[in-house]
Amino acid sequence: DLVQIITVFSCKLQGKRANKAKKLIRELIQEETDGKSHKSNVDTKQRTEN
Repeated sequence: DLVQIITVFSCKLQGKRANKAKKLIRELIQEETDGKSHKSNVDTKQRTEN
């Protein structure tokens, strides 16, 4: 019984860590894509100004 309790709690903790990691990866990818689109807009503006 004790082994089952420990297994359940360890699975819950592992699931929370995995979810947190996935969320962090999604945020980083979103920031990277936002940064690229912003950078391309700045490049386009600079080209039109020159």
